[in-house]
Amino acid sequence: MYESYVPGGNRLAFSGTSMASPQVVNLAAKLWAANPELTVEEVKNAIQQTATKSDEGIMLIDPAGAYAKVVGM
Repeated sequence: MYESYVPGGNRLAFSGTSMASPQVVNLAAKLWAANPELTVEEVKNAIQQTATKSDEGIMLIDPAGAYAKVVGM
């Protein structure tokens, strides 16, 4: 089980879509803040194309990689 950030900045050992969804939405919002002209498809692609697979086969987002990808668009 991976640690996830919860409100207040604390980390707890939770996993699953209930923890993943807020992280992805947060990243999408930051990408749009960096480049408001991005389309939904461009944001989705940036997140998916920069994600990496963990040793357990879980896809992990890469916020720095996604940001770098959209800043140049």
